[in-house]
Amino acid sequence: MRFEASRAAVATAAILVPWRTANRTLPGISDVGLESKILHVVSLTLMSPYPLLIVSMCIFVCPGWAQSGKVARGKYLAEEVARCQECHTPKLPDGQFDKDKWMKGAVMNIQPIEPIKGWHKTSPDLTRPGKLWAKWGELAFIKFLTTGNAPNGKPAEAPMPTYRMSQDDAEAIVDYLKSLK
Repeated sequence: MRFEASRAAVATAAILVPWRTANRTLPGISDVGLESKILHVVSLTLMSPYPLLIVSMCIFVCPGWAQSGKVARGKYLAEEVARCQECHTPKLPDGQFDKDKWMKGAVMNIQPIEPIKGWHKTSPDLTRPGKLWAKWGELAFIKFLTTGNAPNGKPAEAPMPTYRMSQDDAEAIVDYLKSLK
């Protein structure tokens, strides 16, 4: 069985396990007279149980943190960059977004001066319980965000902009949308 530690685990081990270099001389350190304490990654088998427990925790828990980070990145991209809520979330009478219906689709509050063929008057629900998820599925959402084309091979109709995101950005947004209830 091959064991690979994540970067977080190795970094944690490097921080937690000081290697004392007493009675050792290292080039450049002994000349300057710095305290002889150097952080060093040591074999996990030589560690005491407490640091080993913390490193093990990072190995198994950090992937969950990374996933949370991906959802947070997707939230940032969807809400601050693409501004999806502008069309996909209804507004209250005071103009604020209805947080109870976040990304659940809305009646468009904009329309063109001249008629545009295919213009949508409503936006679909982007949350997982919505009909669009049942119709498209996760992979189609990712493909839509990376290619700009719907599953039928055609670009989205107005007023939806055509996005051509990186695979990572598209996956992050889809993970965020999946996290919405």
